[in-house]
Amino acid sequence: MRVLFLQRNQSLPDIVGGIERNTEALIHYLKSRNIIGAVVCCLDPYNLRGLAIRASRKIIPAAVRYPDYFAGYPTYRYWEPSDELGFAVDNFKPDILVVQTPDRDLLRACLSTKLPVVFYLHGVWREYNFEQYHQTLSNVSLLACGQFVADYFASNSGFRAEVIHPLIEPSKYKIASSQKEVLLINPRIEKGVDTAWKLAEAFPDIPFRFVESWHFDRDMHKQLVTRARQSPNVTIAPSSKDMLPLFARAKILLQPSHTEGHPRAVSEAHVSGIPVLASDRGGLPEAVGPGGVCLPLENGIEPWKIALGKMWRDPQYYSSLSQSAQAFAQRADFQPEAIANKFVTHLTRRISAG
Repeated sequence: MRVLFLQRNQSLPDIVGGIERNTEALIHYLKSRNIIGAVVCCLDPYNLRGLAIRASRKIIPAAVRYPDYFAGYPTYRYWEPSDELGFAVDNFKPDILVVQTPDRDLLRACLSTKLPVVFYLHGVWREYNFEQYHQTLSNVSLLACGQFVADYFASNSGFRAEVIHPLIEPSKYKIASSQKEVLLINPRIEKGVDTAWKLAEAFPDIPFRFVESWHFDRDMHKQLVTRARQSPNVTIAPSSKDMLPLFARAKILLQPSHTEGHPRAVSEAHVSGIPVLASDRGGLPEAVGPGGVCLPLENGIEPWKIALGKMWRDPQYYSSLSQSAQAFAQRADFQPEAIANKFVTHLTRRISAG
């Protein structure tokens, strides 16, 4: 089987997010089953790769249509993936297409190839216009990264998605943490950075590490660094594909997000027994389970201060949460083999249906 994954943004190594890490994990894990994966994505015009491709286009225009292997597998990078999809399909010869970001033009381009199409839902993006998507969705099969995402989509569109959780290989994330920091990934407003700042100010003796995401520009970085000067216990760190050094120092993963689908970082942290302090929004209660504490954002900062203080300072309570997090990561239906089996079964069924 040959599977072509498609998305409307950049991909590895240009950006590092949950979708990109999950795609990489699926491609590498399924390779042992003789299932070959490739990616179609947008080209980043501002990095060295983008500049090199722009320069080569002037010399050999057709060269930019072929894949590169910077991510370890074929990656087709285009200004407009929907416009160049035909070439990628002819070149890679996939058996099935898996669309991973909401883009009606890309979905329509996929359907025009007459190949089977799967729409893999990784969030509850505002870009969904369910009335416009309705006709398109009747011609694809649906996957969702979590039950909350599947339920959200079903209640708004009438279409039901099969739940396939992120594929996480424990050996790539398990580490003995020194438990020195509270870790926050992607310190943006929608990810609850305001709550994180309040907690850092309330606990000046607790070190916090705020890790930027791939889409932080220079101004956003400057604002974070400026604010961190007021909180000496906060370290601002750049985005990283390798999560192990971050988890190696983390005692608690902080996730006070305003909305989430099924955040991959929560499950990655659980592998090493790192509990999570999160909001009760979106798919966070589903992802955190017994491996942490979920709180409402509406009740102010006091409950968060109480929860963080107990998690940080009560060894017995922390040990109980840590053990629960690790056990939750080991549940049978969350193991890589089970997830891969479910994913392959869905694709095989979709190919058979035509």
